[in-house]
Amino acid sequence: MNITLDFLVDTEAVGILSKITLLVMQKDFVIVERSTEKAENEAQQHLIISLTYNYDKLTDEILDNLIQELKAIDQVHDVTKNNLKNKDSLLTISNSIMKKYPDIMGSIKEYTKKLDEDGEENKAAVLYEVGEIVGKKIAVDQYRKLNVNDSIAKGLKKIVLPVISPFALAKIKDSELHVSMCPFCMGADATATVPQCDFLTGLISGLLSTKQNVEVEEVKCRAQKMPACVFLISKKY
Repeated sequence: MNITLDFLVDTEAVGILSKITLLVMQKDFVIVERSTEKAENEAQQHLIISLTYNYDKLTDEILDNLIQELKAIDQVHDVTKNNLKNKDSLLTISNSIMKKYPDIMGSIKEYTKKLDEDGEENKAAVLYEVGEIVGKKIAVDQYRKLNVNDSIAKGLKKIVLPVISPFALAKIKDSELHVSMCPFCMGADATATVPQCDFLTGLISGLLSTKQNVEVEEVKCRAQKMPACVFLISKKY
């Protein structure tokens, strides 16, 4: 079973990963994946690690004890855990989807179905986060050298459209992305009260956030009887 922990640490923290790794190993865990993300405070960053436990039975008590000891490490300001009922690591799921890109729809539908079966209350947030992780990985792997920092429209044209074109039909209107053929809400009951394309919203955010500090919101959805799914992209200041 994998567990994902999110550490808030100092950006210039020296040897922090070594300290965390040593404690994790002492508690019979193994780090299988790790990544970093920007935090709202520029002096800090998120260190995200995926752990697996060496024994069959992992209790809440064992995990909570590990988290408390991790919080006591210098330069660690907070530790939060992924409480998904399906116990899958977001990083593991994201990597699995990423490996199948652009043929990702089957994996996403299967994962969405599993979240439903497990009664995941935060399904929308989970799908958004998985999409965001996938978007960041694609942006780093394929668009690392592309400079679109000065324009949201350019980022949409040069990065987002090429990435989603294998499975969606979209066009740009100023700082909006209009998706007229969207597989993420296709077949959904057209009586939804809120937009349904959470993975795609996160994917767009992940693709652009490596270049610009942006916020992405789906303001219209075909599941709401709209002609297109509309994503509004705005800069954060």
